[in-house]
Amino acid sequence: LFRSLLVRDAEENAPTLLALLNGPIIGEDREGVVMWGGPGATGEVKVNSPQQSIRVRGLTVLLPGTLELLVDLGAFEIVNGVDIDQLLSTPVEERWQVAGGKIESVSEARVAQLGDVQRRKWFKRFLDIDVE
Repeated sequence: LFRSLLVRDAEENAPTLLALLNGPIIGEDREGVVMWGGPGATGEVKVNSPQQSIRVRGLTVLLPGTLELLVDLGAFEIVNGVDIDQLLSTPVEERWQVAGGKIESVSEARVAQLGDVQRRKWFKRFLDIDVE
């Protein structure tokens, strides 16, 4: 499952930019790895915290009001108290849990399993990369 970071505070009547923090590695250079951050062709963004940083290429761009709608529908949730340094120092595959993600029922486990299958297919089809 995915967990995104709000790149900047949402402003009324302005798009919202989200960076995926547990996307697959899509490049590497002398500065380190670059992770897939979203489908929007926004170039490379460095997500910094006081002790850690990661580089992502691409963001998800939501039209004004969409983030609020997704929160209201339960598709996104606001999580408070997450330490960004701890999150960025956590292995990619564990970041969802550290950011507050949890599976609380058998039904949610089934949906998560289907989501994982779709995630693998999506990255293979659109980026031609194999992800776990």
